[in-house]
Amino acid sequence: MIPDIAIRAEAMFDESNAYCVNTAYIIPSNDLGLLGILNSRLIQFFYMNLTTSIRGGYLRFIRQYLAQIPIPIHSDKLMPVRVKVEEIIQEKNGNPNFDTKDLENQIDRLVYQLFELSENEIGLIKENLKGNKSSS
Repeated sequence: MIPDIAIRAEAMFDESNAYCVNTAYIIPSNDLGLLGILNSRLIQFFYMNLTTSIRGGYLRFIRQYLAQIPIPIHSDKLMPVRVKVEEIIQEKNGNPNFDTKDLENQIDRLVYQLFELSENEIGLIKENLKGNKSSS
């Protein structure tokens, strides 16, 4: 699931078969690699430069923009991302207050590698997102 309007993607994996109306959308996939990529800083940077923001810096997560994200969902190279996302889910199931920041940073590094970004490109993304309220 992904919200219609948010500061950043905030995609989530739903195992409860929840029903959403017009404030969120369902992406019909159980691929945890996709979840990791959608919530990564790289895609946040890409998405912020793909679509215009609305009042207060919020973004619209609608199909016409989401479809433009280049995601290699069938790649075996996604396995390390899937593993880290699974770790986050397991930790959060055991302790909802578990701090996932370290695992999220590991996922970001894996996504940078997946897209073969250079250190300069990574630095550019980090600098661009620094101080941006949507990067937290």
